[in-house]
Amino acid sequence: MRTEYTSDRFARLVHVVGVHHRTGFWLLLADIDHQSLAEMTKVKFQTACCRNWTNPCAIWIADWTCSPEHHRKFKHKTNAKSIRKGNKNMSSEEFRAGMRKLTGGVTIITSMDAEGNRCGLTATAVCSLSTEPPSLLACVNRSSSVAAVVESSGVFAVNVLSLDQQPVAEVFAGRAGLVREERFAAGEWIKGIITGAPVLSQTCVSFECEIAEVKEFGTHLILIGTVAKTHCAPEDDNPLIYGNGAFLTAAAPPQAAA
Repeated sequence: MRTEYTSDRFARLVHVVGVHHRTGFWLLLADIDHQSLAEMTKVKFQTACCRNWTNPCAIWIADWTCSPEHHRKFKHKTNAKSIRKGNKNMSSEEFRAGMRKLTGGVTIITSMDAEGNRCGLTATAVCSLSTEPPSLLACVNRSSSVAAVVESSGVFAVNVLSLDQQPVAEVFAGRAGLVREERFAAGEWIKGIITGAPVLSQTCVSFECEIAEVKEFGTHLILIGTVAKTHCAPEDDNPLIYGNGAFLTAAAPPQAAA
């Protein structure tokens, strides 16, 4: 059974102590009696001691799913103890060397905060996730400005670059030494119709996305976004790709022998 964050009585929620993404989580609540809580959640709970609150109780709710709005507001994170440590025989350098061989399309992930400040970065860790609902998965470094803005705004755009947009990709990869708003001098940008996230003109395609879920793993955030709007180029442009440490172009397959 799953309980959605819809009850007004859950407005008494004070703080999320910890989250475990598979089985449930602990909540710290104030001024709420056990009987009312049981009626609200319809699930079993157990109490734990806590201090400095008026009639508080800490509860464990199993198999509970929060809404995307609640997830963004309280910035839920996976319990670090649930993540297995990496293989000690695999170094970061060895892993990076292997990943350089994995060729992928080049995108710019963008977002905009409540004050209208834009930010973006070049990324290849993007893929489709589902068609029902239409959704994308993108990975960004937790230390990047984009990560913080996406978590606070709840929106982002994925701009899939065409071959002639390599200079824009290099700027948003930080090679020109520009940051945040300064980077948007490269290329022609418009405000997303649905989300307001920056959309690059004349790309192969741009996807405006709304955050459905954010997962934290290692150095990165995994952004799961439902696609709110797609901007497709009128013509089929050659995509810009990246592999083995360099920007590349896709070659036409050889003709089959007659």
